[in-house]
Amino acid sequence: MKSLKTIGAILAIGSNAVAAELTLEEAIDFALARSPAAVAAEATYLYGRADLYQGWGGVLPTANLSYSASRYYDREVLRYGGYELPGYSPIHYYYAQGRLDQPLFAGGRLIWGVMSGRASARAGAASRDEQRQLLVVDVARVYLGVLKAQGLKNVAATSLEASRNNEELALAQYETEAISRAEYLKAVVQLGSDEIASIAAEAAVETARLAFFNAAGMEPDENLAFAEVEGVEPRELLSPADLTEQAMARRPDVTRTSADKRVADLAVRSARAGWFPSLAASVTYDWNDVNSPSRETWNDFDEWAVGATASWDLFDSFQTKANLDRARAAAANTRVAYDRLRDAVALDVTKAYYEYKKQAETVTVADKTAAAAEEEFTIVQELYALGGASTLELTDAQARFVEAQNSFVEAKYDFLIADFDLKRALGGLEY
Repeated sequence: MKSLKTIGAILAIGSNAVAAELTLEEAIDFALARSPAAVAAEATYLYGRADLYQGWGGVLPTANLSYSASRYYDREVLRYGGYELPGYSPIHYYYAQGRLDQPLFAGGRLIWGVMSGRASARAGAASRDEQRQLLVVDVARVYLGVLKAQGLKNVAATSLEASRNNEELALAQYETEAISRAEYLKAVVQLGSDEIASIAAEAAVETARLAFFNAAGMEPDENLAFAEVEGVEPRELLSPADLTEQAMARRPDVTRTSADKRVADLAVRSARAGWFPSLAASVTYDWNDVNSPSRETWNDFDEWAVGATASWDLFDSFQTKANLDRARAAAANTRVAYDRLRDAVALDVTKAYYEYKKQAETVTVADKTAAAAEEEFTIVQELYALGGASTLELTDAQARFVEAQNSFVEAKYDFLIADFDLKRALGGLEY
């Protein structure tokens, strides 16, 4: 229900003249419900679930009913006015049948088919969850990428506004011969650099927005605004080894590979069953008559048949041996894939762990540095207005301010992205 409300709200955005605001949670819900990646993930699950139905189909009985009515003509001699004319006499024939077939034994393939179907359905569900988690991270990345680009644009706009004020002040001081032309030209150069930076920042925002719309499966909307994301407090983490154990128990790709290994092991047993006999039972009811069915005559022309069928391939030209070898090879490959996945998970978790720690420490330092640089720039601006600081000191302070603010914006959103990456590496994204 939440997804439906989110989709409805987003679809209504295009009809509103006033800019609407989209949150990260709404963006993720929309992508999970509408993006091509989400549709492909659901198809993967349905494919796996079909194997479960097929497995049960091998165990449960099959029943069918059939009815047919036909009319044909038999040649006979017709007499009319003393003349013999060739003609045809119609004959009707009605037939009905009901049949029930129940497999009884197939060397273990029946129950192993059900077990394999369950494992395949589990693998399909895990594959769907894996693709959904990857989609969540992709959408979060591009959404936070938009916010980062907007943050850098705001820094560029702030610096540009300051440069314009400084250029006006420098011009006034130059005209009164309070500063040299070289000092004034430094302010002009700084203004030009900030104008170029502002143009680049604007283009980066538009590029980031297009990347978001593409990843989320949404139509581009220039009126759509992006809500700010609340900061996440850095948290204490377990060791990479302990986190790896958590990931092995929770990650959907581990579940999928484990289920694939189970399917492959059961395929070996199923292939081996080709050397055993199979047994099935059937019940058949037949009725036929030249007259249309009626309550009076139905029981006069019907019959029941109960039978059992046993078959045993004494020699199948080595087909069972070939199937068994192929199944064993596939099972060996899945065991190797599972072992390799454990190593890949350990590497993935370790990288996400240290990236998270790095970004957590970076954002803390960047926050303090940005505050100090802003205070320094404010002081130097005041001194410059009073003639107590040179243009070079002002531009240097402004450069440090811009660098520190940009570093903080990048660190803030890189930390949020690292948080999503760590949760994905641990299998802890729940959407």
